Amino acid sequence: MLHDEFQSLEASGIRQLEDLLGRLLAIQQESGEKFLQAVGKAKEVLSVVDVEADQQKFVDQHSATLTAAYEHPIDLVFEECPVWHDTDEFATTPAAITYLQNVKVKALTRVGEISPAIETKRRDISGLRNLRETYEQAKGLGGDTVAVIENLYNVTHETTLLELQQSELQASVELIDATLGDDASSDLRPHEFKSSSFVTPSTCAVCESSVWGKGMSCKKCNMAVHVKCELKVPPGCAARPGAGVVRHKSKKSAPPPAGTGASSSTSSLTRTSSRLSNSSVASSAAPPRRAVPPLTTSSPAILPQPSSASTEKATLLYPYEAQSSFELSVEAGAVVEVVEPEDEDGWVKVRVPTDGRVGLVPASYIQFGGAIGNGSAGGAATAGGTGQRGFVRSTITLLKRPTNLRSSKAKSSS
Repeated sequence: MLHDEFQSLEASGIRQLEDLLGRLLAIQQESGEKFLQAVGKAKEVLSVVDVEADQQKFVDQHSATLTAAYEHPIDLVFEECPVWHDTDEFATTPAAITYLQNVKVKALTRVGEISPAIETKRRDISGLRNLRETYEQAKGLGGDTVAVIENLYNVTHETTLLELQQSELQASVELIDATLGDDASSDLRPHEFKSSSFVTPSTCAVCESSVWGKGMSCKKCNMAVHVKCELKVPPGCAARPGAGVVRHKSKKSAPPPAGTGASSSTSSLTRTSSRLSNSSVASSAAPPRRAVPPLTTSSPAILPQPSSASTEKATLLYPYEAQSSFELSVEAGAVVEVVEPEDEDGWVKVRVPTDGRVGLVPASYIQFGGAIGNGSAGGAATAGGTGQRGFVRSTITLLKRPTNLRSSKAKSSS
């Protein structure tokens, strides 16, 4: 009897479990049907999405508000300087015309360099756009669309910067043409300058001062100028190596002015000696490169005298041994021919008549003129103011003899 009750209780529990599972399945089926209905509606909405139409709708809704609030910036106009009282008109002086012509040449050269780069960038943009469309249409290719779009934006940004620079240069050329008219173009060949580093000083073709370190040199004629003087060089390149090199004219080679008496020479000697003593104190810490023979008042160097009939000769007062390939080794008493006069650094370019050797020797080592007499190792000193000037000149040359610097004449001697 008790066993039958247990069996009935078990059957009742199974029936209740069956009812609960049936209710659970019905709820899940109802939920699934609602989910499928929501997914179907989402697909219908997604199928009618139009990106271009949505963007245009956004623009239409905000165009009225943005147009009313936005104002285009005014064009830039010339602003007069309150100090210089300048105007918006270009100067048309010869120097200004040369400057504007050089600006135009540089602008045209830069435009010629930018234009091919812009065309290359545009082709890259077209290829990247086609690649993006291919990846967007064929999802199965597995391409990185994000990387393609990022690269496309970078190339577009670079192209825009180049186009802005091109427009600026073209506007500058048009403005110069309108200002100069017929003078905007020149039949002369312009120089082609490049950045250079000058180890030895050269003379600037514009300001005639030394160019040392960073500067500019013409590729064709080797003309040397400062960076700030590049646009001041007038056109007319000779297109021959060395044709544009400017030789520095030594101020020491000019003869003394007429009418200079002994009193002026004495005062000049006093001032020069004072300056030399100060400079010698400042330079005494630096060790000399080579020994300098002592000077005596009985054998001063004599100023060179120009000679039009024959080559000027000079005699070596002391033996000299060359310290570089540009210098010349000669013995004391040797008679040489002066090829180039003394430069600003105290060097003279000479030639040995016996063997034809050419090189530089210190001006303080030679006496201009023929062979010297036996009674005087340094020659007779000229009287009056000329002798005093010769002493000053010789002293200056010895104290200013370069140790680490060679004159620009050293290049020509090679």
